[in-house]
Amino acid sequence: MPIHGKLTSTDVHVAHAWEYADAAERGAATGFVAADVGKLALQENVGALFRLTSVTPTWVRADVSLSEYQNVVVVDPGGRGDHATVGAACAAITDSAVDNRYLVMVFGETVETEQINIPAYTTIRGQGWNTVVGVGSNAIVVSEDVCEIEDLFVQTPLSSEGSPSAAIAVTAGSVIVRRVKLRAYNAGLVASGGDVQIWSCDLEGGSSAGASGLVVDGGATVLVYHSAFSALATYGISITHADADVTLFGCRITGVGGMTPSPAFYITADATVRMYGGWVYSPSSRGGGLNVVDPLTSAVFSHVHFRGVDGWLYGVMCENSTWTSAPFYHCVFEGGAFQITPAAGTASGTNVVI
Repeated sequence: MPIHGKLTSTDVHVAHAWEYADAAERGAATGFVAADVGKLALQENVGALFRLTSVTPTWVRADVSLSEYQNVVVVDPGGRGDHATVGAACAAITDSAVDNRYLVMVFGETVETEQINIPAYTTIRGQGWNTVVGVGSNAIVVSEDVCEIEDLFVQTPLSSEGSPSAAIAVTAGSVIVRRVKLRAYNAGLVASGGDVQIWSCDLEGGSSAGASGLVVDGGATVLVYHSAFSALATYGISITHADADVTLFGCRITGVGGMTPSPAFYITADATVRMYGGWVYSPSSRGGGLNVVDPLTSAVFSHVHFRGVDGWLYGVMCENSTWTSAPFYHCVFEGGAFQITPAAGTASGTNVVI
């Protein structure tokens, strides 16, 4: 018999000790002893090796992959993929996990007839301006952890008939939304809970009463980078819950007064709000910049240009009482400020009107 170092061809044994069809079968395996710890198992549905770290059993992924995803699913309404709709693809995912992530690749324009519920550890990725039309109670719902939505144009019906409350609704869990355009009759995105990150997106609300590009109506944490928010009727962004925590960097927020004059950025609760850089304005003669109902106890606005219409809605406005020592730093108030006095030494110490 040749020594181990000289074995060739079929004499060479495989690296793994066990083979399992999927993560569920691997996790349910029994009969391990202490001498098995450190050995490898092949999970066949993803072609990945996992190392046994305890006899309970506990496994950690042992191989190196060029991709962070263990599964790739193709959505093509033309019939050349695994599924014809995003909803069907997401519904078929039942075993996603931290070590078994899914990438759903979307090609073409899909027409969704059911609500889309994104499983945990799943990314939905389009090819740019693909369109997902949602007609359920919400087009896309996020309630699980580690979800991602990228490179899509998500649009709901732009009339009241059959239109969902939002193109994307986040109720819990966590989601990162990148390079996505949202257009909806009501709200582009509604965050009622969970952790939300928005990167380089365009969120547009429609023509319904109170429609907004972004609505934060619960205890969600929202972090936004270089995105645009608008609505055909009312607010670019609306924050209505005191437990909301919203931070914006370099964003453009616009609103249209419509039949009722309204601001671009409307805050009706004592939420935590920070905005660093950007524009808050209305192109309409019936719109304004930032409007808060009462003074905010945890807020910062730095290097922001606010634009409103003097005499009705101002660049910045506090509706019910005077907000003194307000945390506005190096900001511009086009149209003036109503019942708001910046903290001494900020924004040149006075309102800057141009």
